[in-house]
Amino acid sequence: MQVSLDMRIIMVGAPIALLALALFPHLGHQSISGTQPSNQLLQSTHNPLLNLHNFTVYYGDDVNGDVLRVLNEYQLVILQPWAFTPGNLTLIKSIKIAYIDLGEYDNSTWSQCQVNLTGIIIGYDEDWGQPIVNVSSQQWINYTLCRVRAALAAGFNGVLFDDVDDAIDYYPGETSGVIKIMKLVSEMYPNALIGVNRGFELARNLSPYIQFILYEDYGTYYNFTTNEYQYLEPSQVNNVINTTIYLKSLGLEVLALGYSPLPCDSYSGFVASLAIKEGIPYYVGDIYLTRLSTTCMVG
Repeated sequence: MQVSLDMRIIMVGAPIALLALALFPHLGHQSISGTQPSNQLLQSTHNPLLNLHNFTVYYGDDVNGDVLRVLNEYQLVILQPWAFTPGNLTLIKSIKIAYIDLGEYDNSTWSQCQVNLTGIIIGYDEDWGQPIVNVSSQQWINYTLCRVRAALAAGFNGVLFDDVDDAIDYYPGETSGVIKIMKLVSEMYPNALIGVNRGFELARNLSPYIQFILYEDYGTYYNFTTNEYQYLEPSQVNNVINTTIYLKSLGLEVLALGYSPLPCDSYSGFVASLAIKEGIPYYVGDIYLTRLSTTCMVG
């Protein structure tokens, strides 16, 4: 899939919050691896991401010189591991995090890792067209550990587990399986960075084993029913703020991920303003996260 590389917009010389409001005036009316990488961001003894200022999420499979150049403009990049070779991973100097779907089977290509889904499918995600799996099953645990091992061996510095909400919100019995996997990965790869997408209900239980949480739908989201990008309601925004404060109190780095149809539009501005106010790094992309661009930087 072709990725669009958008022009960077950098603004300097004005207070961050005021500049964000000036750029997007409507905001004022809203309620607001097994190996240790050499990057200096990994020197903290508690949370190595505490000094993280920016990141990107790129799930495209088009990897060329332009893509690698843009990825290197970020401190941390979250990528589809099957799209990158060990060779082009060495050209990315950012902290490299491999995407791993924990709660669903996304049909990713892992030549080293195979799984038999017979007997472990417990539901279906209509939005993404993927089966929801029994995270607690031994075959899924083995498959997950194999994917982690393969990603770290290829040159990734850590992993991000997705669809944790599917496992715990709709199937509470899967909670123990999620915790078990995080604990196993943490013990097997003590130098790897580990994160989850959302999964807020388990944040306290997972905090001894993970370093960061990707907070998807941070201010904006994609409505699969109407096929539209939308803003969160004021009450939902207040919940985002309170949840951010709670996650940070656990010593976790929070990465804000929002969605917008176009780069640097009003949706992007809303996410930026909210994340800046809470003092966390943010990224805004299209719903499929295949539009790679340097974030509209403020400050």
